[in-house]
Amino acid sequence: MDAVQDMDKALSKARNANTWFEHLDEQWGAVDECTKKIKEIGKKELNIKNT
Repeated sequence: MDAVQDMDKALSKARNANTWFEHLDEQWGAVDECTKKIKEIGKKELNIKNT
């Protein structure tokens, strides 16, 4: 699944952050983006039109 692979790559990049805040912010961004992608995939596969 591409969404999860993209998240894993982004989480790996977060390890190189200069501060703890940057690390957490980058991790949150990766998880948030993955969640959005997975929701869209689910909507398409389940034929859900409005959510």
